[in-house]
Amino acid sequence: MIPLLTLLLAILQVADGYTTTRIIDNGGRELNPLMRKAFEKFGVKKTLIVKGILVTALGYFIGTQEIYALGALCAFYIGIVIFNSRSLPKE
Repeated sequence: MIPLLTLLLAILQVADGYTTTRIIDNGGRELNPLMRKAFEKFGVKKTLIVKGILVTALGYFIGTQEIYALGALCAFYIGIVIFNSRSLPKE
């Protein structure tokens, strides 16, 4: 179960990165102040790639200790992706 949840978390990181980039490219802004600072310092795409890798790795290691925490992390990112999707510009 841990590998599947980790894969889901990785997919959610890609979806979060994609939707965040689209929002910013269309004039939106990052709501998380820490991520906003990182975007300014390192760039949006580089920051999102590093964040995605770190969150996925952290999720895996958390899951090896407590699988419910990995599930909660996945649920959290499902919420973020849904929020971002609703914030995308209408085409």
